[in-house]
Amino acid sequence: NPATKLKAETNEVMTGNLGGAPEMQTFKVKGQDVPVLMFSIAKNLPKDAPKEALPEWQRCQVWGKNIEKTKANELVKGDWIKLTGHYGKEHKTEAGKAFRDLIVTDCEMKKKSLSKGKEEEVTKGMKV
Repeated sequence: NPATKLKAETNEVMTGNLGGAPEMQTFKVKGQDVPVLMFSIAKNLPKDAPKEALPEWQRCQVWGKNIEKTKANELVKGDWIKLTGHYGKEHKTEAGKAFRDLIVTDCEMKKKSLSKGKEEEVTKGMKV
């Protein structure tokens, strides 16, 4: 359905919690190895969402030099993050469901403080 297609250059902003440890992969792009950090976040639900509502999961990718610039390589499971980016090309699951990964260009996070047992706000990352 063309009405549901998203333009790749449209900026999206979303917040949520990191669902697991990010995974680093390497892809060949024009003969060069390019690192790609991949992770998923549980997107925050609207305040008026019913108690039994489950979060929506969003797959995310941070490519090449953006990994260091956004500090996304410092993310750990449970961190609250605010991401800015654009949707990549459409993929389909084996069941035929369409999805798009968020290509991250900016990342702000609240790290969990291991020593204090509470969240401590740490703003990291920058626009690229």
